[in-house]
Amino acid sequence: AVVSTQSTGVGQWCKSNPKQAGAVITKAMSMALPHVKVSHPTPTLARNGLFPITCTVMTHLSEMFLKSANAFSMFLGIQSIAFASAAGTWYPKTLKRLRAMFLKSVGSDADVIGKYIDTTMSGDINFWTLPFLSFLLTTANHLGMEDKVKSALPKALDKHVEVLFLAKSNTHPHLIRSASAILSLTSHDLFASKIIAGMKRAALRTPEFAVNAFVEAFSAVTIDLSRYVKDLLDILGPLLASSNPLLHEGAEPSFAAIFKEVSDSSAITELTDGLFRILEGCHGKIAAYQQRVLIAKLIGKLSAQSSSESIIDHVIGKYQVYLKSETNETAQIEAITSMALWGSKIKLSVNKSTVELFKLGFSKGGTAHTRIAYLLAADSFFKYDTLPALELLEDTLLSVLDKTAHNNILSVAEGIAAAALLMKLATKDLGDSDAIVAKIKNKILG
Repeated sequence: AVVSTQSTGVGQWCKSNPKQAGAVITKAMSMALPHVKVSHPTPTLARNGLFPITCTVMTHLSEMFLKSANAFSMFLGIQSIAFASAAGTWYPKTLKRLRAMFLKSVGSDADVIGKYIDTTMSGDINFWTLPFLSFLLTTANHLGMEDKVKSALPKALDKHVEVLFLAKSNTHPHLIRSASAILSLTSHDLFASKIIAGMKRAALRTPEFAVNAFVEAFSAVTIDLSRYVKDLLDILGPLLASSNPLLHEGAEPSFAAIFKEVSDSSAITELTDGLFRILEGCHGKIAAYQQRVLIAKLIGKLSAQSSSESIIDHVIGKYQVYLKSETNETAQIEAITSMALWGSKIKLSVNKSTVELFKLGFSKGGTAHTRIAYLLAADSFFKYDTLPALELLEDTLLSVLDKTAHNNILSVAEGIAAAALLMKLATKDLGDSDAIVAKIKNKILG
């Protein structure tokens, strides 16, 4: 209510006495701008106060400001900082409201928006003004100003790389997020020449400051990233393999965002192979098991992008090789759990090498926790049309049940998991169900 009253009062003043209002506001801006640049308004104050008031002023005094380059530049300096602050941590939620205010103030006039873009790009673009430039270009695109966007985008992306990717200090996450919306406009040519090239430089120079900007960039793009997988592995692979938690924990969400924009089956295979190579030490041995767990989880996430049986078999083969060399219990369990995400997508048949992996895992899978992980993972592999392969594991499962039925709690847990898999065989063929149930009872009670 207070903001509404303030905006209404400013609007009435501008409307009734535009010359006086314009002169006073211009002088006030010249005095306020240096302070606003240093002491930025809070998100709440900017969202509910400063940005709405700047829009009200533009509604009534646009003619005056657009005629004076100096006055408009000062006005834009304050409004751009107000926008960046207003976006805050709720950027997606507040964008619609901010855009409605802005478009009302300029009357959706393409010439006025074009002047906004030109003036912003001719000024000092930093991490406080870049979000407003991104907002202006996405708004122009929303209004069908394709030529303007096309002409401005290359330089705007250069500035994005300079300000965010090559930053020399940490930038607030909400500023990176709102500034990265511009990436939704990029074409393949611009992505390759500006963004990929910029990321390569940043990964070598200031990766600790660039990783957050990478995440938001990949989250904003709308083009298919399949053709860039090799470049992206070259850029992000060393960061994911780094012993510096800031780098490998920062690279992980970038990969997760990339996965959602990769559709080509060969690119998915290349991504999984690249991640397994990182696990195997292509960028140096990964000593911390927590980091290996992180990478294993990443590979599991990639399963959501493929339903090809040949790719799934290929990836599971990679897991089999990796599990032979992994000695840490926690990392083993995470790899097995991750593998189960891929196995759950098998619809036709489970190959013999995978059956052998489970046979070995059930009986000689290291610790009780690891053996339980194998048993639980098998539940994802063997279902419906893949149940016949489970018959090959019946004797092994009965042996597990026999060994664990009367031992400690962990062993009992193994037995329960084994019995659950055996019951799946009973439901596969009702003719044999009584016999299998009898075998289970005999192992438990006998």
